[in-house]
Amino acid sequence: MTGFSKGIGLILLAAWFFAGSAPAWAVTAPRFQSLGQIRDAFIAPTRLDVDDQGNLYVVDARKKTVFKFDKFGAKSKGIQAFTEAEASGGGLAVSGDGKRLFVAERQSVAVLDGTTGARLGYLGGQNRFAHVYDIALDADGHIFVADAERLTIEAYRPGGQDPLVPYVFDYQFGAKGTAPGQFMGIAAMEINRAAGEVYVADPNFHKPTGARTILSYPKVQVFDLAGNLKKINGITNFILLGSKSFGSKEMIYFGGMTFDGQGRGYFSDSYNGRVNVLNVTGTDPLRMYLSSYAVAGFRMGQLSDPRDQVFDPLTGRLFVLCGDGRVEIFGIDGAVNPVNANEAPEAPVAVSPVGRGEVPSLTPTLSWQEAIDADGDELTYRVKIGEEGAAAETFEEIAGTSFVLPRELRENAAYVWSVQAFDGEAASAWSDTQAFFVNAEEEAPTAPELTAPDSGNTADGLTVFSWQAATDPDPFETLTYVLQVAADESFAVPVLEERLDATSLALGDCADYFELEDGQAYFWRVTAVDSTDLESAPGEARPFTYDSTILAVSANVEGAHVHLGGNLGYPGQFLGETPLELRDFPVGPCALVVEHPGFEPAVAAITVEERIGAEVEVQLLPALVPDKFTEREPLRAGTGRLRTEGEAAPYWADFDHDGISDLLVGTASGQLLLYRGQSEDGSRYGEGEVLPLGMTVPGAMPVLVDWDNDLRKDLLVGAADGTLTLFLNQGSESAPVFAEGMLLTDGNGVIDVGDSAAPVVVDFDGDGKKDLLVGSADGRLVRYHNEGPDAGPRLARVEFALEGVGETPVAPFMVDWNADGRRDLLLAQDGRFLVFSWLENGSFAPAEDVEVAGRLAGGTPQRIFVADTDGKKGKDIFVGGEDGEVRLLQGNAKLLAPAFMQFMLKKLDDLAEELAEDRRNRADVDGIKAQLAKNNIRAASEKMEALYRNIESNRDIAAQVAEARDLLLQAEAAGE
Repeated sequence: MTGFSKGIGLILLAAWFFAGSAPAWAVTAPRFQSLGQIRDAFIAPTRLDVDDQGNLYVVDARKKTVFKFDKFGAKSKGIQAFTEAEASGGGLAVSGDGKRLFVAERQSVAVLDGTTGARLGYLGGQNRFAHVYDIALDADGHIFVADAERLTIEAYRPGGQDPLVPYVFDYQFGAKGTAPGQFMGIAAMEINRAAGEVYVADPNFHKPTGARTILSYPKVQVFDLAGNLKKINGITNFILLGSKSFGSKEMIYFGGMTFDGQGRGYFSDSYNGRVNVLNVTGTDPLRMYLSSYAVAGFRMGQLSDPRDQVFDPLTGRLFVLCGDGRVEIFGIDGAVNPVNANEAPEAPVAVSPVGRGEVPSLTPTLSWQEAIDADGDELTYRVKIGEEGAAAETFEEIAGTSFVLPRELRENAAYVWSVQAFDGEAASAWSDTQAFFVNAEEEAPTAPELTAPDSGNTADGLTVFSWQAATDPDPFETLTYVLQVAADESFAVPVLEERLDATSLALGDCADYFELEDGQAYFWRVTAVDSTDLESAPGEARPFTYDSTILAVSANVEGAHVHLGGNLGYPGQFLGETPLELRDFPVGPCALVVEHPGFEPAVAAITVEERIGAEVEVQLLPALVPDKFTEREPLRAGTGRLRTEGEAAPYWADFDHDGISDLLVGTASGQLLLYRGQSEDGSRYGEGEVLPLGMTVPGAMPVLVDWDNDLRKDLLVGAADGTLTLFLNQGSESAPVFAEGMLLTDGNGVIDVGDSAAPVVVDFDGDGKKDLLVGSADGRLVRYHNEGPDAGPRLARVEFALEGVGETPVAPFMVDWNADGRRDLLLAQDGRFLVFSWLENGSFAPAEDVEVAGRLAGGTPQRIFVADTDGKKGKDIFVGGEDGEVRLLQGNAKLLAPAFMQFMLKKLDDLAEELAEDRRNRADVDGIKAQLAKNNIRAASEKMEALYRNIESNRDIAAQVAEARDLLLQAEAAGE
């Protein structure tokens, strides 16, 4: 038995010491008041104990169980019965915190976990004792075990290696005999924690030597915690005699003993059915008796065979265990039973289903977290559930934290539910209402309804096919759609099939769009598919005719690059390689630039008509090595020479989309003059027309470029003050109308290169976006990298330096000078032309001078533009001079460009492989290659014509020979 708490024991012990051998207060007889009893179908209860929380523990030897009751006398929450020990009824002790139970198993003391009930082990090991008869704990947690057969008391102190049973044997005292400190039997043992004393009751049954009858001299001997028999006043042994120390009625047989912390000890007399109270702080064992509670009987408040007792210091009550299977409860000195003031439990928290989720059952399981009840009451639950917006039904007396609905819910319906806890007296608030949908069976969605295009309409890649969203009876279903296009209504072999989340799709966005044949009739339909891949019935099959606006671009050279919206100064957006077919091409005029290594680039002005499209076949001319530029006869403008006032800056391009290139000339005064071309060779032009820009740009150096990729040429103008002004075209490709100019900026503000800004547009890094290179008056070249999209450049200045460039005004132009497929840099400076070839690693080779025959008239060139204007003798150069005149330096090239020679030799190698089995014709091919190596183009073309006649009957090879022959003829014509 635990007696009372350690804290109270320390207080009493201190009082004992301060008072000497007498207490500091007057110990009086207690007042007993019956407060009730506990009956719980006990069969053979034998031992009691309490913990510091007021919980009562009762051993039933017959049931081999320890029962636990709370301070209100009700079965404890949590574990109510400890069954892991084979309780013999011989002893019970509970730690103050209730975490350890020490239970007698006759020859062992089992140690149980007070929280889980699990057996942790045995004190001192199993079968350590002969007959465990009582167990007690002192204030420091030492355990004392009374062995009734060996007549010893063993003490165990906290410690040891076992983490579950951390106690080790300390010492023992006692032995069989009648001398002080010895025992003839052990009836009970208890510890007065306040005084640090061990009380051992001895029935003292013995038969003296020579006697015929057994004598009984019951007594209680008092020991200190070291096992020494205590003495009073240092002289008298502290022994309480059954015949003299317990009042007028002799103590016959000791039951239990307990102490109340007020200096009183309670000693039960099992034989006489009474409880004797002694002042254990007294100085005379024969004068300690205070009173007795001697109401014998079997009713409430009466005692019968009291076997054990324990005082609960928390509530001031005495519990007395009677042999007829009950525990009598007495209030000492006015103590009463604690009132269980019930507190309603907290609202439970719903676990599932929650958050408007789905449940896959018509009879779903509802679950929630166990509610918190401050009183630890046993809880039941109520569930309220109903369709959303309708009356709810309530289910009650639900044990546990889940509930399976007893009848089926309606499929695909929405339900709301909540749960409430009930402790038998009070109910919690209802939990937050949760909603869910029932989806016990997956169902297919409805067929989508088509909306556009209408039946029988014409469609192209820009046509948006749309339909209304399908519905799915299953809640929260995510639908996708399958758009199919087929040549017939059976859809046995779909031409197109796209799965998407949206309810519309442009036909051109289909992955297999190019499988459609222009002018062909088709059918389309849409199927809805849910997340479980259940499909709706196929919807309406609606006919349409596919008719796209197609631009087809071919060239006399396969693999040529096709660009859109450019000119020979900047090719524009890259579209693809020849042969090229572009569907759903924008309607209207536009410019194409076609390029291939070894050939001069070509510009085609085309007009694309809706549904009709356009077919373009471009003839690329073999490139020659630029050489020996000579000033041509002066360019004509109207009836006179093409001349402006002050410095002139030419840009040669087809301004009005009539297929003939024009000259746009910037002037020192800031006007831009348009000279419309009147000849295909670039020699004659109409009178100059002032472009209506609404402003002048002094020192204007123009560039035509589709800046915003809207298929309309825009105007970029460098100025004498070093700035760049952009004029966006608000008209058309064939009839430009320019908006108000705006200054170009970079990350630091308005772009300013100093003086005489001479811009060119170029894709420096091959990312498909336009960058800028700008010359200046002090010879610097400033590069601007486009960090934005191609259609909306966002410029950033980057380092750029070239060796061999002076500190005088410089005008750049980007042109594939050697026809190797990379644009090179041509500079005009100090009356010279310098070429910097662009190498494969992205750098430029050292400068090379361009040879110009004679002295260039008109002073230092301010701006240049390079193009093969007449298709003869290679590239020509337009030069704007200080005198305002634009001159054309005509090329006199003779040698074919190395890139063209490589192209032709590769073509001839392919042809030789085709003729591997034809020795004679194979030899002719080798002869052609030999003539090309000597740059004897005419001889090579004559041999090619002879080869063509020899194999004309073999159509496939003849076509290849004819293509090579025509290229050689073009090369011959270009060099004449």
